[in-house]
Amino acid sequence: MARSFFRSPVADREYVQRARRHPPSSLLPLIARTSAQRPTKEQWATDRTGLCRPWGLADAAWVPLAHGNEHRQRAATEDDLWEILAQHAALDDPLRYLPVGERPG
Repeated sequence: MARSFFRSPVADREYVQRARRHPPSSLLPLIARTSAQRPTKEQWATDRTGLCRPWGLADAAWVPLAHGNEHRQRAATEDDLWEILAQHAALDDPLRYLPVGERPG
């Protein structure tokens, strides 16, 4: 299974576009299955990629529910989910572009 890992910062809109590419009804079962396969804190901690974290899975589910639609043609695969999670892990921090005195403390 080929998994692409994003090394450079990913813009939020790029991540949202990627997560919206599939109908929620095909992506959400993949997220649920992945989450169910890592039910304990110890199992979450063994994920060396840093991709399969509860907050990443939650956001990957929220985006298609809030912004997706069922009219997308291509059903999501496990590789699609890993790519979405990789983009989530590489999200850029928009606050870093604020001047130091204007950043929230």
